[in-house]
Amino acid sequence: MFMFLIFYAVTLFVMCVVLIPTDLADVSDFSSYFMSLRSWFFGGVILLILVDFADSAAKGWENVVDLGIGYILLRSFLLVGALAAIRTEKRFYHGGFAVVAFLWTFVFFWSNRPQIEVG
Repeated sequence: MFMFLIFYAVTLFVMCVVLIPTDLADVSDFSSYFMSLRSWFFGGVILLILVDFADSAAKGWENVVDLGIGYILLRSFLLVGALAAIRTEKRFYHGGFAVVAFLWTFVFFWSNRPQIEVG
């Protein structure tokens, strides 16, 4: 289980390295820079989704069932959306995908947060 955590963290780090140019002076247009590396970035997103699902499944299928259908739907949306983001250069799609993915992820985790009872 610890290896899932390490691999997840390393993948997030590599995705950040891909997003940030080594020399800012070499990049005049960040949109073009992102588009040139989008397959690496969204490949990382896909890898994170697969690692997350494998981690959840490794904890037992009951764990995946307890996460509910929202978990499967969100991960499926992110997987398909990331695959489409690799293929398209449309900025509108990338922006829309980022907003919807963020909002859906936020709502999912907010609605599934642990409840702490005081008293």
